[in-house]
Amino acid sequence: MNKVGYALIAIGVVALIVWGAIEFLADPAVEPIIKVAVVVVFVGIGVLLAKVARDRLLCALDLEYPGYGFAGHKGYPTRAHLEALRRLGPCPEHRRSFAPVRAVIVGAAAGDRCA
Repeated sequence: MNKVGYALIAIGVVALIVWGAIEFLADPAVEPIIKVAVVVVFVGIGVLLAKVARDRLLCALDLEYPGYGFAGHKGYPTRAHLEALRRLGPCPEHRRSFAPVRAVIVGAAAGDRCA
C-alpha cells in the first residue's frame, strides 16, 4: 500500500471510489470497481459534467490560442497536439508539470529550438 493508502486509513476512510483501474491501494481488502459510472450514478454524472466543462473550456482556448488544436484533441497528448507544442512552444495554459511541455521548455532554454 502506498502513502496515500496509509493516510486514508489513518483518517478513518473505509471506502473510496475512484475513476479508472488505478492501483493506488495495493491491498487485498480493496476491490476496484472498473465500471464505477455504471455502479455509482453520481460519479457518472460528475464525470459527464467535468468532460462537458473541459470540452467547452478547450473550445474557448482553441479560439484564444489558434494552432494548438485544443478543440480537436481536448487536451489529450495526440500526435497533432505534441507536434503543435514543439512547433509553437507552450502557451500560458499548458501545464508545466506535463513531461512534453517540460521537454519543450528545457530544449528552448538549451537553445534547441524545434521549428
